[in-house]
Amino acid sequence: MEAQIKKFVYFTIALDESTDLSDTSQLAIIIRGVGYEFNVTADFLTMSSLHGTTTGKDVYESLLKELAEFSLPLEKMSGICTDGAPAMRQQNGHCVELNSEQYANIVSDLSAEFARRFFQFAETEKKIKIFFDPFSVNPSSLAAELQMELNDLQANKRLKQRHLNHELIEFYHHFFPAGTYQALHKHALRMVSLFSSTYLCEQFFSRMKQTKSTYRTGLTDEHLAQQLRISFSDIKPDLDRIVQEKQCQVAH
Repeated sequence: MEAQIKKFVYFTIALDESTDLSDTSQLAIIIRGVGYEFNVTADFLTMSSLHGTTTGKDVYESLLKELAEFSLPLEKMSGICTDGAPAMRQQNGHCVELNSEQYANIVSDLSAEFARRFFQFAETEKKIKIFFDPFSVNPSSLAAELQMELNDLQANKRLKQRHLNHELIEFYHHFFPAGTYQALHKHALRMVSLFSSTYLCEQFFSRMKQTKSTYRTGLTDEHLAQQLRISFSDIKPDLDRIVQEKQCQVAH
Protein backbone atom coordinates (compact mmCIF):
# COMPACT_ATOMS: atom_id res chain seq x y z
CA MET A 1 0.00 0.00 0.00
CA GLU A 2 2.84 2.39 0.82
CA ALA A 3 4.23 1.98 -2.71
CA GLN A 4 0.82 2.89 -4.18
CA ILE A 5 0.43 5.92 -1.89
CA LYS A 6 3.70 7.42 -3.13
CA LYS A 7 2.24 7.53 -6.66
CA PHE A 8 -0.96 9.36 -5.70
CA VAL A 9 -1.43 12.80 -7.21
CA TYR A 10 -4.79 13.18 -5.42
CA PHE A 11 -6.75 11.03 -3.00
CA THR A 12 -10.11 10.91 -1.24
CA ILE A 13 -10.94 9.37 2.12
CA ALA A 14 -14.13 7.45 2.95
CA LEU A 15 -14.93 7.40 6.67
CA ASP A 16 -17.41 5.45 8.74
CA GLU A 17 -17.64 4.38 12.38
CA SER A 18 -19.16 1.28 13.94
CA THR A 19 -19.02 -0.52 17.29
CA ASP A 20 -17.62 -4.04 17.49
CA LEU A 21 -18.75 -6.81 19.87
CA SER A 22 -16.44 -5.49 22.60
CA ASP A 23 -18.23 -2.09 22.50
CA THR A 24 -15.18 -0.44 20.96
CA SER A 25 -15.84 2.20 18.32
CA GLN A 26 -13.85 1.38 15.20
CA LEU A 27 -13.22 4.05 12.58
CA ALA A 28 -12.77 2.61 9.09
CA ILE A 29 -10.58 4.70 6.80
CA ILE A 30 -10.74 3.72 3.13
CA ILE A 31 -8.64 5.53 0.53
CA ARG A 32 -9.12 6.10 -3.18
CA GLY A 33 -6.12 7.56 -4.97
CA VAL A 34 -5.19 8.34 -8.55
CA GLY A 35 -1.76 8.43 -10.15
CA TYR A 36 -0.54 10.78 -12.88
CA GLU A 37 -1.63 8.34 -15.62
CA PHE A 38 -5.13 7.86 -14.15
CA ASN A 39 -4.37 4.51 -12.51
CA VAL A 40 -6.83 4.25 -9.61
CA THR A 41 -6.40 2.43 -6.30
CA ALA A 42 -9.29 2.08 -3.84
CA ASP A 43 -8.46 0.06 -0.76
CA PHE A 44 -8.37 -0.21 3.01
CA LEU A 45 -5.97 2.32 4.53
CA THR A 46 -6.30 1.64 8.25
CA MET A 47 -8.68 1.18 11.17
CA SER A 48 -8.54 3.50 14.14
CA SER A 49 -9.98 2.42 17.49
CA LEU A 50 -11.76 5.23 19.36
CA HIS A 51 -11.81 4.67 23.10
CA GLY A 52 -13.98 7.05 25.11
CA THR A 53 -15.92 9.71 23.21
CA THR A 54 -16.65 9.57 19.47
CA THR A 55 -17.40 13.21 18.65
CA GLY A 56 -16.55 14.88 15.36
CA LYS A 57 -13.44 16.28 17.03
CA ASP A 58 -12.28 12.77 17.99
CA VAL A 59 -12.83 11.51 14.44
CA TYR A 60 -11.03 14.53 12.97
CA GLU A 61 -7.99 14.18 15.24
CA SER A 62 -7.80 10.43 14.60
CA LEU A 63 -7.95 10.99 10.85
CA LEU A 64 -5.17 13.58 10.93
CA LYS A 65 -3.00 11.22 12.95
CA GLU A 66 -3.48 8.36 10.48
CA LEU A 67 -2.86 10.58 7.46
CA ALA A 68 0.41 11.71 9.01
CA GLU A 69 1.31 8.08 9.76
CA PHE A 70 1.04 7.24 6.05
CA SER A 71 2.69 10.53 4.93
CA LEU A 72 -0.45 11.68 3.12
CA PRO A 73 -0.38 15.50 2.73
CA LEU A 74 -3.69 17.34 3.12
CA GLU A 75 -3.06 19.40 -0.02
CA LYS A 76 -3.45 16.20 -2.07
CA MET A 77 -6.82 15.33 -0.52
CA SER A 78 -9.72 15.98 -2.91
CA GLY A 79 -12.44 15.33 -0.34
CA ILE A 80 -13.91 13.20 2.44
CA CYS A 81 -16.88 10.89 1.90
CA THR A 82 -19.06 10.03 4.93
CA ASP A 83 -22.55 8.70 5.54
CA GLY A 84 -23.63 12.09 6.97
CA ALA A 85 -23.79 10.93 10.59
CA PRO A 86 -23.49 13.79 13.13
CA ALA A 87 -20.14 12.57 14.48
CA MET A 88 -18.71 12.85 10.97
CA ARG A 89 -19.81 16.46 10.53
CA GLN A 90 -19.73 18.22 13.89
CA GLN A 91 -17.08 19.32 16.33
CA ASN A 92 -19.29 18.52 19.32
CA GLY A 93 -22.02 15.92 19.51
CA HIS A 94 -24.39 16.79 22.37
CA CYS A 95 -28.01 17.80 23.00
CA VAL A 96 -29.07 21.11 24.55
CA GLU A 97 -32.39 22.71 25.54
CA LEU A 98 -33.41 25.65 23.33
CA ASN A 99 -35.38 28.80 24.01
CA SER A 100 -37.40 30.60 21.30
CA GLU A 101 -34.54 32.94 20.34
CA GLN A 102 -32.10 30.05 19.97
CA TYR A 103 -34.68 28.15 17.91
CA ALA A 104 -35.12 31.13 15.57
CA ASN A 105 -31.37 31.40 15.15
CA ILE A 106 -31.12 27.70 14.29
CA VAL A 107 -33.89 28.00 11.69
CA SER A 108 -32.08 30.96 10.18
CA ASP A 109 -28.80 29.01 10.15
CA LEU A 110 -30.53 26.03 8.55
CA SER A 111 -31.92 28.26 5.82
CA ALA A 112 -28.46 29.65 5.10
CA GLU A 113 -26.99 26.15 5.16
CA PHE A 114 -29.71 24.95 2.78
CA ALA A 115 -28.83 27.71 0.31
CA ARG A 116 -25.11 27.01 0.70
CA ARG A 117 -25.57 23.28 0.04
CA PHE A 118 -27.56 23.93 -3.15
CA PHE A 119 -24.86 26.34 -4.30
CA GLN A 120 -22.31 23.59 -3.65
CA PHE A 121 -24.41 21.13 -5.68
CA ALA A 122 -24.42 23.58 -8.59
CA GLU A 123 -20.66 24.09 -8.35
CA THR A 124 -20.05 20.33 -8.10
CA GLU A 125 -22.27 19.70 -11.11
CA LYS A 126 -20.22 22.23 -13.08
CA LYS A 127 -16.95 20.52 -12.09
CA ILE A 128 -18.31 17.10 -13.06
CA LYS A 129 -19.46 18.41 -16.44
CA ILE A 130 -16.00 19.86 -17.15
CA PHE A 131 -14.55 16.41 -16.49
CA PHE A 132 -17.12 14.33 -18.40
CA ASP A 133 -17.61 16.61 -21.42
CA PRO A 134 -15.10 19.45 -21.61
CA PHE A 135 -16.09 20.11 -25.22
CA SER A 136 -19.64 21.24 -24.39
CA VAL A 137 -18.94 23.45 -21.35
CA ASN A 138 -19.27 27.22 -21.64
CA PRO A 139 -15.83 28.52 -20.56
CA SER A 140 -16.99 32.08 -19.83
CA SER A 141 -18.15 31.31 -16.27
CA LEU A 142 -14.92 29.55 -15.25
CA ALA A 143 -11.61 30.65 -13.79
CA ALA A 144 -9.24 32.34 -16.25
CA GLU A 145 -6.80 29.41 -16.34
CA LEU A 146 -9.55 26.92 -17.22
CA GLN A 147 -11.12 29.35 -19.70
CA MET A 148 -7.96 29.60 -21.77
CA GLU A 149 -7.39 25.86 -21.84
CA LEU A 150 -11.03 25.01 -22.62
CA ASN A 151 -11.16 27.52 -25.48
CA ASP A 152 -8.06 25.94 -26.97
CA LEU A 153 -9.28 22.37 -26.33
CA GLN A 154 -12.72 22.94 -27.86
CA ALA A 155 -11.07 24.17 -31.07
CA ASN A 156 -9.15 20.89 -31.36
CA LYS A 157 -11.33 18.71 -33.61
CA ARG A 158 -8.97 15.73 -33.42
CA LEU A 159 -9.18 15.53 -29.63
CA LYS A 160 -12.95 16.04 -29.74
CA GLN A 161 -13.31 13.04 -32.04
CA ARG A 162 -11.14 10.91 -29.77
CA HIS A 163 -13.26 11.96 -26.81
CA LEU A 164 -16.33 10.69 -28.67
CA ASN A 165 -14.71 7.43 -29.77
CA HIS A 166 -13.10 6.28 -26.52
CA GLU A 167 -14.00 5.57 -22.91
CA LEU A 168 -13.49 8.60 -20.67
CA ILE A 169 -10.52 7.31 -18.63
CA GLU A 170 -8.92 5.90 -21.79
CA PHE A 171 -9.24 9.32 -23.40
CA TYR A 172 -7.55 11.12 -20.51
CA HIS A 173 -4.91 8.41 -20.10
CA HIS A 174 -3.84 7.88 -23.71
CA PHE A 175 -4.83 10.94 -25.73
CA PHE A 176 -5.16 13.97 -23.44
CA PRO A 177 -1.99 16.14 -23.67
CA ALA A 178 -1.36 16.84 -19.98
CA GLY A 179 1.54 19.18 -20.71
CA THR A 180 -0.63 21.42 -22.90
CA TYR A 181 -3.71 21.42 -20.66
CA GLN A 182 -2.21 21.28 -17.19
CA ALA A 183 -5.17 22.81 -15.30
CA LEU A 184 -7.70 20.52 -17.01
CA HIS A 185 -5.46 17.52 -16.37
CA LYS A 186 -5.28 18.33 -12.65
CA HIS A 187 -9.04 18.86 -12.59
CA ALA A 188 -9.64 15.45 -14.21
CA LEU A 189 -7.32 13.74 -11.71
CA ARG A 190 -9.25 15.30 -8.81
CA MET A 191 -12.56 14.08 -10.22
CA VAL A 192 -11.26 10.54 -10.72
CA SER A 193 -9.98 10.40 -7.13
CA LEU A 194 -13.45 11.02 -5.63
CA PHE A 195 -15.52 8.34 -3.90
CA SER A 196 -19.15 8.09 -4.95
CA SER A 197 -20.36 6.45 -1.70
CA THR A 198 -19.27 4.83 1.58
CA TYR A 199 -20.05 1.35 0.21
CA LEU A 200 -16.52 0.08 0.87
CA CYS A 201 -16.83 1.15 4.53
CA GLU A 202 -20.08 -0.78 4.86
CA GLN A 203 -18.45 -3.79 3.24
CA PHE A 204 -15.55 -3.43 5.67
CA PHE A 205 -17.80 -3.46 8.75
CA SER A 206 -19.62 -6.52 7.44
CA ARG A 207 -16.22 -8.26 7.28
CA MET A 208 -15.37 -6.96 10.77
CA LYS A 209 -18.49 -8.56 12.27
CA GLN A 210 -17.52 -11.87 10.70
CA THR A 211 -13.95 -11.60 11.99
CA LYS A 212 -14.70 -10.44 15.54
CA SER A 213 -17.57 -12.78 16.23
CA THR A 214 -19.04 -13.92 19.56
CA TYR A 215 -16.34 -16.62 19.61
CA ARG A 216 -13.47 -14.17 19.06
CA THR A 217 -14.26 -11.15 21.22
CA GLY A 218 -10.79 -11.37 22.77
CA LEU A 219 -9.14 -10.08 19.59
CA THR A 220 -7.12 -6.95 20.30
CA ASP A 221 -7.62 -3.81 18.19
CA GLU A 222 -4.22 -4.33 16.58
CA HIS A 223 -4.83 -7.97 15.66
CA LEU A 224 -8.31 -7.17 14.38
CA ALA A 225 -6.92 -4.44 12.09
CA GLN A 226 -4.20 -6.80 10.82
CA GLN A 227 -6.66 -9.59 10.02
CA LEU A 228 -9.04 -7.18 8.29
CA ARG A 229 -6.21 -5.77 6.18
CA ILE A 230 -5.37 -9.27 4.92
CA SER A 231 -8.98 -10.27 4.25
CA PHE A 232 -10.23 -6.94 2.84
CA SER A 233 -7.36 -5.54 0.79
CA ASP A 234 -6.93 -6.41 -2.89
CA ILE A 235 -3.28 -5.37 -2.89
CA LYS A 236 -0.91 -8.32 -3.05
CA PRO A 237 1.85 -8.25 -0.44
CA ASP A 238 5.45 -7.83 -1.62
CA LEU A 239 6.65 -11.12 -0.16
CA ASP A 240 10.20 -10.74 -1.48
CA ARG A 241 10.66 -7.42 0.33
CA ILE A 242 9.04 -8.76 3.51
CA VAL A 243 11.40 -11.76 3.54
CA GLN A 244 14.43 -9.53 2.92
CA GLU A 245 13.53 -7.33 5.89
CA LYS A 246 13.33 -10.30 8.24
CA GLN A 247 16.41 -11.60 10.01
CA CYS A 248 17.07 -15.23 9.16
CA GLN A 249 17.54 -17.71 12.00
CA VAL A 250 20.95 -19.25 11.41
CA ALA A 251 21.37 -22.84 12.61
CA HIS A 252 24.24 -23.45 15.04
